[in-house]
Amino acid sequence: MSTENKASLILTVQLVLIFFILSGPYFEHRFYDVSLQPFTWYKSLGLILVSLGTTLFLASISAMGKNFEVRAKQRNKSTLVRRWPFSIVRNPVYLFGTIMSFGWSISFYSYISFVTTTLMLLTLISKIKLEEYFLIEKFGDEYQKYMQEVPRLFPSKIW
Repeated sequence: MSTENKASLILTVQLVLIFFILSGPYFEHRFYDVSLQPFTWYKSLGLILVSLGTTLFLASISAMGKNFEVRAKQRNKSTLVRRWPFSIVRNPVYLFGTIMSFGWSISFYSYISFVTTTLMLLTLISKIKLEEYFLIEKFGDEYQKYMQEVPRLFPSKIW
């Protein structure tokens, strides 16, 4: 399968997963009766994660500027972004999007959303590897040095 086809497949899977993340509470009959449930610590935690994740997700997209692409593909006029938050992790859009999704799952106490967010994380790992292929091809040694200096997805040297 070509890299372009892989990128399209990953994007399609992600869109389906996003649908289930957002609609999970509805399928579990928790969406409309949320106002009837008491405000609990997990709802507070979920809302904090959604707020923080959304803010940092949008800040990460803003930091990318014209380099932002929904699909993994080779671009001629792209530049390597290393400013914050890309100085902390190489894929902050995915990190903060995942935090936002887990927050949604927690705030609605949705098992469907939680499991789907976990599956989304697995598709993001595949997408990251595909994007790294394009970035190494485009930027060569500069990107390989960046890979050694900045962690891939979590702000540590774990991965």
